Amino acid sequence: MKKIKTFKTTWVDIYNPKKEDIKYLEEKYNFHPLILEEIIPPSQRARVEQFDDQLYLVLYFPVFNKKTRLTKIRELDIIVSKKALISTHYKTILPVKALRTRCHLYEESRVKYMNRGPGVLLYHIIESLLKASLPKLDHITEKINKIEEKIFQGHEKDMVSEISIVKRDILNMAKAIKPQKSLINSLSSVAPKFFGSRYKIYFQDLEGSYDYVRSILDNQQEMINSLEHTNASLLSNKISEVMKVLTVVSFITFPLALIAGIFGMNVFSSHAFAKEPLTFWMILTSMLVLAGTMTIIFKIKKWL
Repeated sequence: MKKIKTFKTTWVDIYNPKKEDIKYLEEKYNFHPLILEEIIPPSQRARVEQFDDQLYLVLYFPVFNKKTRLTKIRELDIIVSKKALISTHYKTILPVKALRTRCHLYEESRVKYMNRGPGVLLYHIIESLLKASLPKLDHITEKINKIEEKIFQGHEKDMVSEISIVKRDILNMAKAIKPQKSLINSLSSVAPKFFGSRYKIYFQDLEGSYDYVRSILDNQQEMINSLEHTNASLLSNKISEVMKVLTVVSFITFPLALIAGIFGMNVFSSHAFAKEPLTFWMILTSMLVLAGTMTIIFKIKKWL
């Protein structure tokens, strides 16, 4: 548990909350029992609820692991009163940790983020989470651009798995970001009544930040779906070309195999034609002429 206090705001940040932490919050800040019951265990959906003079928020934040190439979702619970803000989480959330560290170390940060009340601190926490999503979205955009480049360089087969990985990243990002829309919209209407009308502009700004992040995510979904369709079309076209060549080659070699099979039967061994010294060369020449003629015809028709 980390605590930072100014004359207007007290910020308590709790990592991996336990029953004793809940008891401390109940005794020290007299939070509503329904709110405290929600902190343990983790929640399943983003939301904002008001209990008398207290707000309870559940936020989700995407975290990308470079080693596993997986995007996971981190939950952040926030309780806000007129004088205090309590944040609880089960995993480290870097934007929140960075903001808390700045407030702990620097007076100017405490003045900027905490000396105008819990409403401004809440705004900056959510804003930092939204801004922290942008580098992850930029990373996805870079991967999409590389996939596009590779597709048109003839690496369609290799890109099938890469497209699947990027689609999984976008899906996980969407799981974290899309549910925040209703929360931010609700907060935009609830916060001015709870904190005061002068705070309205802060939470309207959050709506703009969210829309910007959401628009990037939606564009990425459209791009990767289009690339997947294009890649599938090119791959299918390549397979069709291979099948066409194999079919033509089979069509050329089948008559030759038939001729060789017929003249290879024992029934022709006693025939006078089979005993002629030029028979082998005559058959071979006819087979070559037939194969060449068919090849020329196929090339004229652009089947080869």
